[in-house]
Amino acid sequence: EGEITKSVFMSQSTDIYANLALEDWMYRNMDFSNHHVMMVWRNEPCVVIGRHQNPWLEANVPYLAKREIALARRNSGGGTVYHDRG
Repeated sequence: EGEITKSVFMSQSTDIYANLALEDWMYRNMDFSNHHVMMVWRNEPCVVIGRHQNPWLEANVPYLAKREIALARRNSGGGTVYHDRG
């Protein structure tokens, strides 16, 4: 049992798909047994749904399309969230 390493990653991208891909890459490729990681990002307006959620039940898909608001699915579970640059 060694020392715990702590890292903070701040994404420079505001693209939800790039940020979710980075999060997924980190999850698949980093050893978290002795490494605590926090990732911080801001996204352009988007709605993110969990792995098992139905977008048609969780979001107003036509409204999002009309306003060019991205709809993305993350690989983890959890509820639907709205992101923006705020």
